[in-house]
Amino acid sequence: MDDFDAICFHLPYPKLALKGLKKILDKSLSPEKQAQLQYNFEQSILYSQKVGNIYTGSLFLGLLSLLENQPQLVAGDRIALYGYGSGAVAEIFSAHLVEGYEQMLHPNRMAELDQRKALTIAEYEKIFFEEAQLDAEGNQTFQGYQDQTFALSEINEHQRTYVKVEHHG
Repeated sequence: MDDFDAICFHLPYPKLALKGLKKILDKSLSPEKQAQLQYNFEQSILYSQKVGNIYTGSLFLGLLSLLENQPQLVAGDRIALYGYGSGAVAEIFSAHLVEGYEQMLHPNRMAELDQRKALTIAEYEKIFFEEAQLDAEGNQTFQGYQDQTFALSEINEHQRTYVKVEHHG
């Protein structure tokens, strides 16, 4: 663990990952190194605490959360990534931060997450159970998504097309 500046976990829920972190923090690590890994872990779970479990993507949401919320990380730092599935499969791999990685980040993401609209159970169930009404060729076009950042714009021959919504104004 001394070789890593941070570790990101698959996060079905953050408390499970915290238990994992505590198990692997080697007692031979200096108190400063343990504190660094703990702090970086806390930065890696911020988005998951807002978004919830996104299954396989949770590891990468944790990495994004770490990178966007931990300004002391620099190019050359090494991050351990630990992912696992519902079976008996797990992987640990590492990543090195490269020069300029900061330019790919979005520092206001937490503010955007805070602007989400809460749905009632009835609103959620209406969306969840809604089925696309496809024509005979498997097509449908969708409207009314201008207030979103990304949206399903159409299904063409059963293939979904998502777009980034450009806001003008």
